[in-house]
Order: sequence, then C-alpha cells, then structure tokens
Amino acid sequence: MNREEQYKDWERRYRATFRSDDQFCNWLKLPWNDKPVTPKYLKEYEIQLALVAEMKVVKTPWSGEPEDHRYQGNSGKYHEIFLKEQQKIYARDRAETRRRYSKVTQGHTPSTPKRKKEKRIRREFCD
Repeated sequence: MNREEQYKDWERRYRATFRSDDQFCNWLKLPWNDKPVTPKYLKEYEIQLALVAEMKVVKTPWSGEPEDHRYQGNSGKYHEIFLKEQQKIYARDRAETRRRYSKVTQGHTPSTPKRKKEKRIRREFCD
C-alpha cells in the first residue's frame, strides 16, 4: 500500500468517524485528560484518538490538516450523551477524592512534646 492509498484509507475512516453533519459524539472535546467512563464510549474515544494520532503519519503536504475533530460534533441528542458522560466522570473523580482524603480522623499533632506549665505564685495575694 503506497502513501496515497494509505492517506485515502485514513481519510475515509476519518470522514466516517468525524461526520460533517455533527451527528456523532466528539470525545476529544472532553477537558484535560478525561476519558469516558462507559466502555462503549471509551472505545469510541480510543478510535478517535488513534485517528488523530495517525493523521501525523499519513498527512501529506498537499492534503492539509482536517479540523473536524476540533470543531464538529456533539449536537442534538449527542450533546445530551456528552453531558451525561461528563457528569459521570465528575462523579467518579469526586468519589476518588473523597476516598483519598477521608482517612484523616484527627488533626495534625506536633512533633515536639508540649511543655508543662509551671505554677506561678500570684503576687497580689501574697502579703
């Protein structure tokens, strides 16, 4: 398979995944390094990520870089799916944070022992 055929094959798969009518979930729009929680959506995310990574290999000087994965997707019912998955990610992260920080049951103890207070004789009562 020569380079041009490789590019056409990749472009066909890219156009099928990142459709121009916005009728797909673009998981690459998730913030930071978040990944979908649901296994079905996680597989879609990995496919989209692989296509974008493969773009750097098959890209040719005359082809230009497609921008569909940056600007398109998540309209209509797919927007609701995207938001629900974002809420699941947020809930999972909150649960992990709670588990991590709920182990502390007491405040911090000082490393040095506390000095005992000496009893003072108050002068006003002394004659």
